[in-house]
Amino acid sequence: MTNPAPGTLAWFEIATDDPGRAQKFYGNLFDWSFNADGPAASGGMDYRNITASGAGAPMGGIFGTGGQVPDHALFYIL
Repeated sequence: MTNPAPGTLAWFEIATDDPGRAQKFYGNLFDWSFNADGPAASGGMDYRNITASGAGAPMGGIFGTGGQVPDHALFYIL
């Protein structure tokens, strides 16, 4: 795996109160796949890694806010 070049997008996160709906929407739109990361099954934070079609590693994530904060997106630039 190669590291992102300086000045490029290194990671992004989509925060939403409905991660299942967001996963379905973005998965269909961009052909992304998702993998649960964290203890969501045991009542912890719902975080889902996003991997683009053909990519070897995740490039972002969706996390469930539980309605505690407004929906938003974060972009991390290297």
